Amino acid sequence: MTLFLRAPSDHPRNRLRLDGASALVLTAIAFSDDATDRATRLQLLGGRLQLSVGDAALGDEFPRIDLSNATVYVQDVASLAIESDGEGWSEVVVRTGRVELLTDRGSTLVRAGESARITGTRSAAVRLGVAPPADAFERWA
Repeated sequence: MTLFLRAPSDHPRNRLRLDGASALVLTAIAFSDDATDRATRLQLLGGRLQLSVGDAALGDEFPRIDLSNATVYVQDVASLAIESDGEGWSEVVVRTGRVELLTDRGSTLVRAGESARITGTRSAAVRLGVAPPADAFERWA
């Protein structure tokens, strides 16, 4: 599934893709007609998502993605892929831009070309590495 969040001028601001078996909650959508939210918040319960954030992203802040063991704060125009089992293992791959990961242990900056594996729920450990090559899910976009 692909979801576009569009500006009034009908230019894509953000693009979100989900893998078939993914579960996502749209916690808040910035400036939606039925709410007063000023930022977009997503919660990935499990599965995979790909998110592209444009320079004219809707909201006062870049989107935030909550995982079972970390929170991902997009810091800049970015393209990223996130996978989570929903129980204590997640991986964030940043293709462009940068994100900040927040866990009980603190904050980690993940830059373009890097990946972060987060394991555990309480005091989750973050391991940075080189981003793996894009797979079929990412290339399909």
